[in-house]
This record gives sequence, structure tokens and C-alpha cells, in this order.
Amino acid sequence: MRRELRAAPEALFALFLHMTDGVVLIDRRRHLSDINPAAEALTGWRQRDLDLLTCSVFGCRDEHGRPLCAEQCMALRAIESGDVMPMRAMVINNAETQPVGVEATIIPVRAPDGRYSSAAMVLRDLAPVTGYLDALRLVNEDLADRNVALRSLQAGLSSAWKLPLVTVQSATLTLQGHYAANLGATGMRHVKRILEAAHELEGLFARLQAQARTSANPQRRRKAEPEDEKTGE
Repeated sequence: MRRELRAAPEALFALFLHMTDGVVLIDRRRHLSDINPAAEALTGWRQRDLDLLTCSVFGCRDEHGRPLCAEQCMALRAIESGDVMPMRAMVINNAETQPVGVEATIIPVRAPDGRYSSAAMVLRDLAPVTGYLDALRLVNEDLADRNVALRSLQAGLSSAWKLPLVTVQSATLTLQGHYAANLGATGMRHVKRILEAAHELEGLFARLQAQARTSANPQRRRKAEPEDEKTGE
């Protein structure tokens, strides 16, 4: 059932002029008949240019560079079928033949006699989304670099600290067992403090190793979070 729109033509024209998405009207001959200011800003073409242009100037293609209108123009397909061509990402050329990433929806437009005589190509600029994705990619790369650093720290903590710490502990125990008489009470207190510090260092390295392992493994971190919350309670 066809729905009749109650809005006055002036309201529709105001919407056409001021909507943030670009709109280009294409007739059955594939000529561009109208373009709104948002589409002018996006494509670089102006209303005064349209008399000489067909929609082929856009060179519509998918993200991989494959032509989308090789068999039949999508606008003409919408006009002849009366079906909306659903929104899809594509690349078009602007007036300077530079590629522009857009999301496009092509809508058949019915004439007063009931036939579909043109199509409206609605264009949404993907540059803000692309900028966001680029920023997200940089964040992910930074996280990957940090993850590599954490794994290196984890590997270092798992082995590099053991030999010097064991050496300190062994030397201190030797002093304590064989030279206690020579060291005296004061010397033995220092030896005891060295052993206690070595023990504390051993515990510290073990905690750092566990933290590095958890930070480098997101799944372990997620499993640990509920336990931490329970501990907090």
C-alpha cells in the first residue's frame, strides 16, 4: 500500500537542502538532475554542473575497486524494479577524480503518474568513521607493542633474576655458617638483614611475574577480575 506524505513541498525542499547526508537525483537516462549542498560538499560537483553529467562520473566501485555498475547502473536498477538498493559501502570519484569513501542507499522515486522516473542516491561520508578506525588501529598497534614488552618482561622475570638472587642467598648462608665467629654479633645482624632482603626480593619478583603474565594474557585478566571483586567485598 502506497503511503501518501502529508508534508508540504516546501518542507521536503527544506529537508533536501539542509539534511547532513548528500542526495543526488538521477533520472532514467542516468543524468544528474539535482544535488543538495551536502552532496556538493562531498563530491565537489555543483548544481550548475549537472546539465553535462551522468552518474558515470562517480565510477561507483566496492572497497576492493571492483565496478558496481558493470552489468547495470544501480540507480537504473532501482528505477526499473521499484526496489530500494540497500545501504552499502562504496568508493566514488569526486570532481577532482579523487576517491571518496561513502555509504550509499539508492531509493526509487515515483512520479505523479505512478511510474518510477528517477532515483535518489543518498550518500553518507565515511571519512569520520575511517578516521575513527585509523585511530583505533593505532591504539591496537600500541597495545600489541605493549603486550610484546610485557611478554619480554615476563620472560625476563621468569629466569633472569634467579641466578643473582640465588648467588646472594648462597653467599650469605656461607658467611652465616662458616664465618659467624669472625663476623660477630653486628656482622651477623647484617647477614640476617641481607637474607631477609633477598627473601623479600624473591617475593617481589614472583608478584611482578604474576602481574606481567596476567597483563599479557587478556583471558586470564578477565577471569581474575571477578575474584578480585569478591576479595574487595
